[in-house]
Amino acid sequence: MRPTHWALFLILTIWNSSCRQPMVAQEYLNKSNTKLEKPASQDARPDSGNDQSDNSKPENKPVVSDSSSTSPVESEKPNQDVPSNPIEMPSNKPLDPETPKPTDPVKPLPDPKPIPEPTAFDPIAPMPSGKTLRIMPLGASITQGVGSKKAGYRSVLHRLLNEAKVPHVFVGSSKDQPGDLPADQQQHEGHPGWVISTIPGQQSGLQESIGAWVPKAKPDYVLILVGSNDISRSYKLDEIGLRIERLIDSINNKQSGLAKDATVIIASLPLIKDSTQEANSKKYREKIMQVVVKQKKAGMKVGFIDVNSALKSNHMTDNLHPNDAGFEIIGKMWFDRMSGK
Repeated sequence: MRPTHWALFLILTIWNSSCRQPMVAQEYLNKSNTKLEKPASQDARPDSGNDQSDNSKPENKPVVSDSSSTSPVESEKPNQDVPSNPIEMPSNKPLDPETPKPTDPVKPLPDPKPIPEPTAFDPIAPMPSGKTLRIMPLGASITQGVGSKKAGYRSVLHRLLNEAKVPHVFVGSSKDQPGDLPADQQQHEGHPGWVISTIPGQQSGLQESIGAWVPKAKPDYVLILVGSNDISRSYKLDEIGLRIERLIDSINNKQSGLAKDATVIIASLPLIKDSTQEANSKKYREKIMQVVVKQKKAGMKVGFIDVNSALKSNHMTDNLHPNDAGFEIIGKMWFDRMSGK
């Protein structure tokens, strides 16, 4: 080759190299500003090096999302899917104060308070006001007032009722031993020698007679002191409790009583000086209290006074009958029980 040819070849080579470098730099810049795209398919045409814009070229086509693949940028996004039925998390709202906390132990219900058993000594309702009380003293010789210079406990009860300004009247078919009582206060049903129930062929009893006395007298209170003659005769003492129960029940039983609204108060017997009879009298006292408790449970208006425990030997005139000091105690006991004490 001629020297002129070598010189010309060298010049062209240098010129071509200087013109190509800017194009390579421009292609690099174009590629760096292009978004990451899905890699081109195998059948894409190779880069021709042409700088013209053509949508048919793979590098200039718009990016199409494909559910089968995920771009590196998309893979870094957090999963934003929300379940259709989200689980409700417990709130920070405090529990209802009336609702026990789960950690609190279950407290057992307190046992109901037992209903106290009635006793014979329980007070009864006090005397009603605004009416004249009809009071029937019912019994044997002690009720009549044997052993007293007056009318026995009837004189004492009458005085105490007057002092308390309680209108009253004694009722009954007998006026024996009126003592110091006014004429309109002498009635009673005290019959010496009588027993609770009739002893056939021997002695009359109250049980067989109250059917005639009570309806006529219409008593508000019936004061019973009877049994001394049953004890002194030793008459069927194993049945004495049943006899006194039947007598009370006949008077103010709610269904069949002769005076359904009457209040019955029954007394134990005064001290008996004979030791054997006194032992039987104390057994009778226990039976009376059992009857009173039973009838209280049945809703009957019944009360009890314990004369046997109150009277001593110096309160007695003989084996069965109190003196006036003893009758003073008995009259006061009737009044207190009628007053609700």
